[in-house]
Amino acid sequence: MAIEAKIARGYSWRMLIIAGVCLVLGVWGVYDYVVAIPRDQSMYDRLELMQMCKSALQTEQPRKQLTPEARKAYVAVVAELNRVLEQQFGEVDTSVEPAVVQEKIQRLTEALEASPDAEWIRLLTINLNGLIAERRLPLTQQDYPAGHQAFETATAAIEAIGEVTAPGKYDRVTQWAFILCLPFVPYYVVMYVLARRRVYRLDDDGTLHLPGDTWKPDEIADIDMSRWMAKSIAWPVHNDGRRVKLDDYKYRNLHLIIGAIASRLHPDEWDAEAKPIDSVEDEAAEEVAVGGESEAPAAEPEPAGRDA
Repeated sequence: MAIEAKIARGYSWRMLIIAGVCLVLGVWGVYDYVVAIPRDQSMYDRLELMQMCKSALQTEQPRKQLTPEARKAYVAVVAELNRVLEQQFGEVDTSVEPAVVQEKIQRLTEALEASPDAEWIRLLTINLNGLIAERRLPLTQQDYPAGHQAFETATAAIEAIGEVTAPGKYDRVTQWAFILCLPFVPYYVVMYVLARRRVYRLDDDGTLHLPGDTWKPDEIADIDMSRWMAKSIAWPVHNDGRRVKLDDYKYRNLHLIIGAIASRLHPDEWDAEAKPIDSVEDEAAEEVAVGGESEAPAAEPEPAGRDA
């Protein structure tokens, strides 16, 4: 009866599981790198900007004279506003003059209503107006409405953002390690498909069928079993010197094909199941010894002496 060896279930599951793990890690890395890390960085930057505005709005400021704290916060808010506008509309204006900024805000008000950052731009606008307005402490709504509204808006934004930690220095590098798992997904899938297609068969007459080749019995000159006991790997050798690797870990019943060839070429060393003859004989001897000990009759008691 012909012996046929196909891919082992454990080996196939191993490749599919590795491919699945690589896919999950790769997608996770892409998501963190493209979405999560930029989102966390953006929220952290917004929190810092609102805290800067809130701190500046708690300082007194004469009319049309920016304090150093207000000037610093104003420049930072304008830079953020320019960044958002450039991202949304491709418009860049680095001017920090109040008149220029107010004109730009007025011109883009209608277009900004449809922007996903419309609320953020509204907060920036309110803070810009509050930073350039006159204010005294206490900052009441009745006396200083622009400054008071900006202060309340910044406070609410800080509370809404909550505790945010800036992404670590090596977070993006770490995500690249995960992203680099993606190329292994098609590799293991292809290896699984190719391994599944490979079939090894040994006919009753000793003909060995290999993937893409067939060896007649008289064409098999030898079989290298040097790594069989350690790695479950053997190499049939063709008359012309070609060698084919047979890995019993990857293919089910391959040990029977290897055992059939080895027992035919080296009958004194290997049996039909690819077991060394010495180990088989030792096992048989142990079984006989154990069986002999268990079946040994109990010693008969010595007859009592006549003088007893």
